[in-house]
Amino acid sequence: MSQQRYAQIGQQILAASALLLLTVAMGPRDATAQFNQKPMAIGDLSNIYTETGGQQEFWKSEGLGMEWPGIWQRGFLRADALWIGLKNFEAPNGNSFDRKVVHVGPRSTGFGEMFPREFETVARFQPPEVTVNGRRTLDNTLEVDRVNPDLPSERMIRMRVNTQTGVELEKRVYAWSQDAHDSYHIQEYILTNTGNTDADEEIELPDQTAEDVYLHMQRRYVFQDKAAIPGSGWGANMMSDVVGDGMQDYEVDFHASYSWLGNSQGADLDPLGAPAWDDSPGFIPDGDDGGQLTQAAMFGVATLHADTSPTNQSHDPEQPKMTGFINSDDPITTGNDPFNESQMRQEYQYMANAGGTGLPVPQDGSDGPHEFPHQADVVDEDGNFKTADGDAMLGTAGGWSLAWSYGPYTLEPGQSVRIVVAEGAGGLGRTASTIIGRKWKQSANGNREQSDPTTPLEYDSDGDGTIESDERLGKNEWVLTARDSLFQTFQRAIAHYDNDALETQGSIPNPPKPPQTVDVTAGVDQVQLNWSTYDNTPKTERFEVYRGRERLVGSFEGEDPYDYERIATVDADGSGEYSVTDEDAVRGVNYFYYVQAVGAENTDDAAMTPTGKPLRSSRYYSQTYDPASLKRPPGETTSSFNVVPNPFNISSDPSVRWPSRDNRIGFLDVPGNCTIRIYTEMGELVNTIRHDDGSGDEFWDLTTRDGQLIASGIYIAVVNNLDNGETSRKKFVIVR
Repeated sequence: MSQQRYAQIGQQILAASALLLLTVAMGPRDATAQFNQKPMAIGDLSNIYTETGGQQEFWKSEGLGMEWPGIWQRGFLRADALWIGLKNFEAPNGNSFDRKVVHVGPRSTGFGEMFPREFETVARFQPPEVTVNGRRTLDNTLEVDRVNPDLPSERMIRMRVNTQTGVELEKRVYAWSQDAHDSYHIQEYILTNTGNTDADEEIELPDQTAEDVYLHMQRRYVFQDKAAIPGSGWGANMMSDVVGDGMQDYEVDFHASYSWLGNSQGADLDPLGAPAWDDSPGFIPDGDDGGQLTQAAMFGVATLHADTSPTNQSHDPEQPKMTGFINSDDPITTGNDPFNESQMRQEYQYMANAGGTGLPVPQDGSDGPHEFPHQADVVDEDGNFKTADGDAMLGTAGGWSLAWSYGPYTLEPGQSVRIVVAEGAGGLGRTASTIIGRKWKQSANGNREQSDPTTPLEYDSDGDGTIESDERLGKNEWVLTARDSLFQTFQRAIAHYDNDALETQGSIPNPPKPPQTVDVTAGVDQVQLNWSTYDNTPKTERFEVYRGRERLVGSFEGEDPYDYERIATVDADGSGEYSVTDEDAVRGVNYFYYVQAVGAENTDDAAMTPTGKPLRSSRYYSQTYDPASLKRPPGETTSSFNVVPNPFNISSDPSVRWPSRDNRIGFLDVPGNCTIRIYTEMGELVNTIRHDDGSGDEFWDLTTRDGQLIASGIYIAVVNNLDNGETSRKKFVIVR
């Protein structure tokens, strides 16, 4: 690379920074569009991966990365920073840097520092095709770049990135859909001193040694999903902890950093688990303010392997060399520049020795690489996650991020080192969280002042019909079982890796393949499901069909909130073509479905896979993400349409309104191709609905064109039949 080109990179970084500032000023939007992204979404944990190997801060309010459980479609990862730093670097133009650091995240884009060369998704088989009423239904795109039947994992994302340091990053992300191993992704990082400092094939630094290289990571998890605690969308209440860093005795023998939702200034009730005691439309779905625990989960990363050196591939138990936590709004997380020598010295010092930068300093006064006490040791030392008002560890605008580093490695030209981690999640499921949270609110008669997080609450977590002693816990104890769940996730990932997960398909028992195609078609009085299978799926013994009401996540009503109902079981007869007719569907209700292939009872306990129950294909392969609802034939005449209910009274019994919809009216027996315009009694246009699906049903959520809820009054619906030009109008009444 020429000196002119190297100087141009600095100009590009300044331009990219200006673009990012402009993007933020213009409002929330995806500022990462300049780099390609691919989803990994075949199990309960899904994530978005960027071709640079890391991810800058997501600006979208809902976040994008780390959805768990995947059906909830809410991201829990605000930023995924990846830095590579080294000493005594001489650039191709002759400029020398005693410390050189390149960055992706937490706020830097990586543009001009990271140069993606390869980016692909590889699958063991082509993804299924799932349609609703003839249209493909998707959460994330399922397209793959190539199929490899011998792939050790079920899905892999691979990226190769050149960097300004001359150290190439290759990252591979592996995922499985088997339900005991679908809550983690194994991520493999390979650092190679290629000497290529830009995007072309030319080697600019063929003879330079990469001295004391560190791979540094930061994870900024957030728990904003319907949480009732202020600032949680930006991680203001993030808690962090570390096990296995050698600073104290642990009950586990692995190294991991992890986060959960803790306290936050401004919270007006016991915050652990973020219980929903008030109807807050921005957070609580459909007014479910019964007390559900909205955040009884933990996320984190465990180290599976780190080379001792380029010439010794055995695992180094001393890795990662640095662990800590950092204020997500600290100056070191912003304005990262691979030409700013002063800042790069601070960054390198932090990634090598967290206590030595004047940022978070260990309370014991040490200057070692592992911050201690841990953040959780400081904040929750009284056991209930509350500290004195004004504690500096709480209430920061951006919250706290986990931070850790691997190294230092000295790489001669052509040498490599390899690091493998598992990123995963664990915690109470949505059904358990809702039932336990409701019981806690009921135990206090709905009075916060009377609430006691230690009140024993019974929940049959294993579903055996008996309440054991470990199923009678206080609210906080139930929430903290998320730690046990997360650690089990890590232990399964470790056992899987140790069983050659990245080398062979036999590392865990494989579930049956999912259906190859699933088609859901809503008719006049039934919903028809048809599916076909892949060739040669002998492990499938039967198929099970599940249905959810009204929302993709399922209804929060009933004894098992958020659960899908099993509506059919079909024996696998080897025909390859199957069908089920849902005749219990109710008009006016939206339905979501998935079909699972079910195998024989599992007897293989490889990598801690449970035995004694059958393996199933992942619901995410066959899940419908668009609703299906019954339709009636179009009206015989334009004037035959009706408005139902009329009058609409929000105070009336729910049985006379559309199920699970407080604000909804139906226009029934309308023409199959028409427009419906709603006017006030004074003739002002409120909203226009285009109806063109050929049925006689259309629904309106009682909002204006601007999305505002309409007021009480008399309204006029004008239906225009677009096939024959006929027009008809009818009045209806809204009472609030």
